[in-house]
Amino acid sequence: MSTYKFYNERRSIEIIRYIAEKHGVRVVEILSQNKLRDIVFARQEAMAVIDKRFSLGSIEIGRIFNRDHTTVLYGIKAHWKREEVANKLLINKLKKGKKLGKKK
Repeated sequence: MSTYKFYNERRSIEIIRYIAEKHGVRVVEILSQNKLRDIVFARQEAMAVIDKRFSLGSIEIGRIFNRDHTTVLYGIKAHWKREEVANKLLINKLKKGKKLGKKK
């Protein structure tokens, strides 16, 4: 493994730690086979951020998460789709002049 890829994989673990904290889950859960929605969403976000940030292919990302490269590709696509939907909802709220804040 080249030094560059090793560095990126080490940095990937830092990203996973950050996302785990953001979502209120543990790193071990993100790296596990757990299929609870909150954990899956955190795992997919981590995959998407790592994909966007580093020059790692889906195979290398799959090795980090112990997943097949097609699972990585699906997870990345699913994450960005959720982001797109959330952004559209936010834009619609802003256009309608609704106040932003927590739901009651």
